[in-house]
Amino acid sequence: MSNAPKPLSVLLVDDEPEILALTAEFLSEEFDVRTAEDGVSALAEFERNPADIIISDQRMPGMTGVELLRESLKIAPDAERIILTAHAELQLVIDCINEAHVSHILTKPVKPEQIVLTARKASESLRLRRENRQLLRSLQKRNQDLRAAVEARTEELQQANAALRTLQEAREQMVRIAVHDLKNPLSNLHLALGVLVDSDQRDDRREFGELAQDSINAMDTLVSDMLSIAELEKGSRSGDHRVLMTPVDILHASVQAFQPAARRKNIELRLELPESLPLVNVNETQMREAFDNLISNGIKYTPRGGQVIVRACLSDDGLELAVCDNGLGMTPEDIDNAFGEFQRLSARPTEGESSTGLGLFIVKRIVEMHDGRITIHSDGRDKGTSFIVTLPVLQPTNGK
Repeated sequence: MSNAPKPLSVLLVDDEPEILALTAEFLSEEFDVRTAEDGVSALAEFERNPADIIISDQRMPGMTGVELLRESLKIAPDAERIILTAHAELQLVIDCINEAHVSHILTKPVKPEQIVLTARKASESLRLRRENRQLLRSLQKRNQDLRAAVEARTEELQQANAALRTLQEAREQMVRIAVHDLKNPLSNLHLALGVLVDSDQRDDRREFGELAQDSINAMDTLVSDMLSIAELEKGSRSGDHRVLMTPVDILHASVQAFQPAARRKNIELRLELPESLPLVNVNETQMREAFDNLISNGIKYTPRGGQVIVRACLSDDGLELAVCDNGLGMTPEDIDNAFGEFQRLSARPTEGESSTGLGLFIVKRIVEMHDGRITIHSDGRDKGTSFIVTLPVLQPTNGK
């Protein structure tokens, strides 16, 4: 199949049949030529099938060449227009240019070869004009694509800047609150140590020593939580070390670590696990910290004689690990705000235990870094609370 370009079409109009036939014969060697002997029939033909180039004699019965070419503008304004005239008066030239957008005026008598040469020039002008138009459309499309890409990138940068501002504000708030929360323990330490120094005049050194110890514990917990957040954010950027394991060892270790705290409040801390658990891909240190926080929370907000139970089961969504207590419970507002930084619940630890307000924030961060989710269930005040961590299961249990 030939890839040669299709020849341009020419509509040739002249009321002299001999001249029309001879000129058409010359033009047909390079163009697809159609003919008409008057302006009215030429216009009807042009409406049916517009030509790339229209060549018309000026003086014809019924419709002049200028009138024909002017009317043809309404049909195909892009076509090239050539007029043949025996009388190139100034007014005719003006009308040809202004009204009919004629590109070439040839004065009769004109040889067919000259008409062919002029048609070639007209075709070249048409080709360049069409190529320029196509190039302009291409450039406009490229500009639109570039503008869209710039706008999209600008939006991404604006969102990133907004996220950075939010993060910066959160960090500034963390520093302010940390300084505020460290102030009271430091004041207590100052008071307690002052009393101990002046021990010759006081016999309540044990009480103030315990106050100093509690203050140190509170500050140590706050500093540890802030360091944990810093490490988690560092890990989210650089990746962390994970292993494929069952969570049994993590849960056993957390429960054992908090048995002394539970016994001091006469709280039953119990681990209920099925015979086997599926494998999950976790950072053992991070996941241990998450369950330490959840179990510690359960003990803090459960009165003496209460119960904290750690459970595990396999669901359609993955492996569910739950820490459930029958303590103070949570309001809907508490649940909505529980995972924010430095959030304080409406309830307070039952025996005045310290709370930084960062524990649940850390837990949620760890769980989400493991592609999991954490949810809270509580029926309200004094009706206990359940924290359910759901982790994706990467490999089914082998029954061992």
